[in-house]
Amino acid sequence: HLRCRSYEQPQPQAVQASLLGGLTLAGPALDAGLGSVFNVLHHPSDGRTLLAMYERRALARWDFRVGGGRPVFVNRNAHEDCVNVAAFLGGGDCVFATGCDSGQCRVWDLRRPGRPLAVLSTEAGCIKNLECAPASQLLMVSGFRSQLIFYDTGTLRLSDSCPAWSTSQLMRARLHPDSNRLVLAYRSFLVLIDRFDPETLASDLPDFQPDAWLTDALDEEASDVHIQTALLALQRRVSDSSEGLSRNLASLVHSGFNDRPDTEEVSLSSLCLHPSGCLVASRGFAIDLSQPWRLSQLLAGPAPVSCSTYLHWLQPGAAGSTLIGQFEEPIAARQIIKEISFSGCRRFLASPFARGVRLFANGRLDWLERTGSEPVRPVATVLGTGSSVVTTDFSPVHELQLAVGTTGGAVHLVEPRF
Repeated sequence: HLRCRSYEQPQPQAVQASLLGGLTLAGPALDAGLGSVFNVLHHPSDGRTLLAMYERRALARWDFRVGGGRPVFVNRNAHEDCVNVAAFLGGGDCVFATGCDSGQCRVWDLRRPGRPLAVLSTEAGCIKNLECAPASQLLMVSGFRSQLIFYDTGTLRLSDSCPAWSTSQLMRARLHPDSNRLVLAYRSFLVLIDRFDPETLASDLPDFQPDAWLTDALDEEASDVHIQTALLALQRRVSDSSEGLSRNLASLVHSGFNDRPDTEEVSLSSLCLHPSGCLVASRGFAIDLSQPWRLSQLLAGPAPVSCSTYLHWLQPGAAGSTLIGQFEEPIAARQIIKEISFSGCRRFLASPFARGVRLFANGRLDWLERTGSEPVRPVATVLGTGSSVVTTDFSPVHELQLAVGTTGGAVHLVEPRF
């Protein structure tokens, strides 16, 4: 595959190689020297602003109208811990929120970025998702304490109409842009909630503990019974939890990790919902519990033995799902979650790939939801970012321009040339 080359110095060989599935670097690396880049985010309407969230408590902003490759603003003390995620509170707004490992959420204004507009002390634990529903003026906050917490974006206070909802072993949560569909990632499976209604979620699904239900189902089965038997029992119980409801309809989305050996503990760490709402991508890793841990692993956690990206087609009406793609990924920067993303043009999925990024599409490079008989497959790979890629985000304006953040602290702009 083609190594990254500077966009300012194109070479005929690079252009020819891109036709075979390579990528060229669309601009110089943007390096703020603030540790690993944990997330990147374009402004949702004009794409001229790019935010980067850093390991060392920092937040940086680039304005592509200014140029020069350096951030126009850096807040080195944006949070008290690692800054994990950001979300704009409305499509054309200057206001955005950030979340960190300490469970604190802060709200900022691009025009006055020196001090936060508000500090929201949540009980979500390590915040990994901020989802905005502009139509209902809600900000949904979720973390590793298995709660969904809702804030009013108008008052920047806890929502009076949408109480917090608790579940168990929740890893990630994604909300569709029109707010009618919610996807939840647990350790080894996904749950789809159709006709999502945050106002009644807590009362409709008051004791929703699917991870514990799966453990119970496994305990009840004989040791030689395949895990799929337990998953069928879990699927029935998840569906039964919303029986008789006209909203918040829950269904189980099977994961490829369900077939792992009993000696492996699995975790779905990254989750992304396609703009159409009919495709969901997840990325996870498996840990071999049968191997003795070294002292370094006791301090940092055991090393994963495998890593995969999965792509599921979500059937209309919460009727189930179909696995349409499963791709093995290299294990790099093992203790850092890798963030995947769909393009706004609906054609591509980007996934970190060692010291680079890999793009997936169907055979015609058409809309991904038009997969049909065209299998989803890797169509391009970029290498040469210098350090492991952690996060990806597509520009909403330039449909094939992609920002990637790395463990080395650089943000690269990448553009495929087919």
